[in-house]
Amino acid sequence: MKKIVPFILFLILTTLTTSVVSAKNKNAGSRRIKPAKNVTLNTKLVGITFDRKDGLPVKYELPALKESFKGKEKGQTIKISVKKAFDKNRSGISLARKDTLIIPRLKKIDISGNQADVHYEGYSGGLKIVAFTIRYAVNDLAVSVTMENVSEQNGYELVEINIGSLVTISQSDGPAWFAHGDGGGYYADLAVAKPSVLNVKKEIDFPCFPNFSYLPLVMMGNGKINSSMEVQGYISNTQLEISESNGQKSATMGVKSYYRVESELTSSLLVGQKELCRIDFTGDYDNNKKTDWLDAAKEVRDRMPVIPTHYFDNRLVWIISGQTGRAKNVTITFPDIEKVIKKISMLTDGVPQAVYVSGWTEGGHDTGYPNVSKLNAKMGGLQGYNQLKEKAAPYDANISFDDNYDDQYVNEFSKGFYDEKYISRNEDGSLMKQRAWNGMDTSYITGMAKYMKDGGPGMERINLTCQKYDLKHSELIDALSWWSIRNDWDTSNPASAVINLRDGKFKLIDEFKKRGVSIISELQRYPFVGKLALTVDGPQGDGWNDFEGTQIPLQHLVYSKSMIYGQNGGDGIARDPRITLFENCRRGPWIGENTASTEITNYYFLNFLPWTKLHTLDILAFQRNGQNVEMSLSKNSSVKIDYSKDESFSAVYNGAKIMDGNSITCPIDNNRIAFYSKKQQTLSYPIPEGIYGKKLKAKALFEDRTENVPFEIVNGNIVLTVQACRPVIIYY
Repeated sequence: MKKIVPFILFLILTTLTTSVVSAKNKNAGSRRIKPAKNVTLNTKLVGITFDRKDGLPVKYELPALKESFKGKEKGQTIKISVKKAFDKNRSGISLARKDTLIIPRLKKIDISGNQADVHYEGYSGGLKIVAFTIRYAVNDLAVSVTMENVSEQNGYELVEINIGSLVTISQSDGPAWFAHGDGGGYYADLAVAKPSVLNVKKEIDFPCFPNFSYLPLVMMGNGKINSSMEVQGYISNTQLEISESNGQKSATMGVKSYYRVESELTSSLLVGQKELCRIDFTGDYDNNKKTDWLDAAKEVRDRMPVIPTHYFDNRLVWIISGQTGRAKNVTITFPDIEKVIKKISMLTDGVPQAVYVSGWTEGGHDTGYPNVSKLNAKMGGLQGYNQLKEKAAPYDANISFDDNYDDQYVNEFSKGFYDEKYISRNEDGSLMKQRAWNGMDTSYITGMAKYMKDGGPGMERINLTCQKYDLKHSELIDALSWWSIRNDWDTSNPASAVINLRDGKFKLIDEFKKRGVSIISELQRYPFVGKLALTVDGPQGDGWNDFEGTQIPLQHLVYSKSMIYGQNGGDGIARDPRITLFENCRRGPWIGENTASTEITNYYFLNFLPWTKLHTLDILAFQRNGQNVEMSLSKNSSVKIDYSKDESFSAVYNGAKIMDGNSITCPIDNNRIAFYSKKQQTLSYPIPEGIYGKKLKAKALFEDRTENVPFEIVNGNIVLTVQACRPVIIYY
């Protein structure tokens, strides 16, 4: 009996305890369910150890490189922003509609093959309001991070996920450094970097725009191993922080990504993009027995999409104004554009050209869109256009248009083509406007996803433009890339900026491509890499630099096989050649009937031509000491710049100097060498191999003729004197 009583008491206590625990579990999703210890995903090349408390990576093991990298910075964790779903019956802005920042709770970590699914739940007041998964998928030495399986509950919506720290470098790890791609590229040794935090930009015209709009890339390393992080979400934000504690500095990189674009006035928009970022690890990638930022950049370059077409590689791209807005008179007629084409051809010895005419529709530039059914009668109409194409052909000049799909107008020219159901809506339901680019007609912004639906006006317009005007090779679409981030709050056809890109602008590019026409546009933006071969404008070198770093040619290297991009805009055609040499860019300038010949020759010979030789070369070594820059390039080539002196820069190609200040001696092809200088001087260039004994000729180029120029052969060099801004071509 004594033995039976304790056993009965044990059963009673056990039953009571079980009941209490069960009751707690029914109510309390608020319990953190976590692994007993850190969890590791192991693959052949990468092992990721996840924190058992918050699920973030704490360490990356890299067996093949015999190194490891630290994950999150101490004290950092994942955070999410949630908001009450919009209720159209609620008046005013409710306090419950304000963003609420919470730390989600780790539910579990599933490891399967080469990926880890880290499951989270978010709670408010003990009530589960959201669940989602962060997936880490390993492929070779890369880790792709995506947001999966989002479930919103109990009237709440997930707005954004902030993983501010995914990879970290510290001074104690070795000679640590970090770099980023904003503005073209900035670098700093961690030991001398100023502690700072990258601020997310909230631009009026570009809400939620990526703060690294050209190249959302951050890299770091320690002399033995590198890590790079590419933020792949089109409306995500790069996170970068440099901090100091107890005399030791660290830099950490992460990502903030939007799941919804929020609004106080209407329902939020689903972004429709799961990509967060891609993390890569490299050692001595280029096998030069040195591990530095160049290795990390080259790995990124080699996986970037290749340029869609090489049509523009050696072709001079330029734009000409036909009718400016509603101007009473046109600037130039279609037939007269042939004069400018001939002038350029004569001054460049026949460079192939891609010519884009603006103001080509009735009403002039920025006036009649979306109506492109009739060519501008003041410019000569269809007959004048066809005449121009015929006259341009002998100069290898392709005639096309400066078009625009973003802006639409309501006036006498657009009647029958404008339909407001294809216009984007603001959050308050009003039609989205931009400005009166022509000084009179306000532009309305196209909802690109709905405009480009099959059978819709966008598709009809593409067919009409390509067929009626027999477009060949290319067209320039104004604003297409510049205004890449635009949301449409149309309740009937809602579309985030990502949807407008994918279903609208990317589809437009693809449809033109099916018809043999490659689209180019204005400003270089990250989403269009691999989509557009060329943009006429590009980075301006004014990226984030609160950490007091120095400029490096990061974008120069990363995009060298993916895209041709311009320099910053502004008046005039030519640019400081140092911009071309450092940023690896060339413009698509505006040229007119009265553009000075010297502007054309300065641009072609001091910007365009050297770029054609250098732009795809690999950067083997880079040094910057104060105002002095030295780049060692492949093919026995190099660039040197001293920014303290206006004309102290040079370039070598294939072992021969092709640029020395504002003068060049540069091969055009295997039969011609160009000599040019802004001032009168004597220039020389080595006689190319294989042409000894051949008859050489030298001719100066004018707008309407060529003239023979005397030259000498001195110690194996071609030597001649050029007049200021007068190109001379050696033929052999």
